Amino acid sequence: MAGEAPENYDYDIQFSLRRPLFPTGEPSDYVLDFEARINWDPDGDGSSPEVQHAGRVVGYVIEAARAIREGDALLDVCDSVDQNLCNYYELLFATPGNHLRDGISDGDGGDDVLIMYPS
Repeated sequence: MAGEAPENYDYDIQFSLRRPLFPTGEPSDYVLDFEARINWDPDGDGSSPEVQHAGRVVGYVIEAARAIREGDALLDVCDSVDQNLCNYYELLFATPGNHLRDGISDGDGGDDVLIMYPS
């Protein structure tokens, strides 16, 4: 019946990560962007010709620990990519500073950040 969840939950998630081979020296070097394609396999063994596209997510990995260690401001890192990442910066990081807001981090600071959203 349409709209019902399948009885098996065999999903295959394939990640594609974009990163230059050589650093450019720009703050954007600390940001990896990716997309993930999610497929559903009704047989659960990868042999089904009926594998269906179930969804897609995109996102960023901010190498915050490396940026901080190398002396770069996280606001500059986020600003070097796009306004969307700047908006996440405002939500996640204490301003001014290079540490995650209270309640987001375990308190050690300098952690890398994964941001994912459906596409």
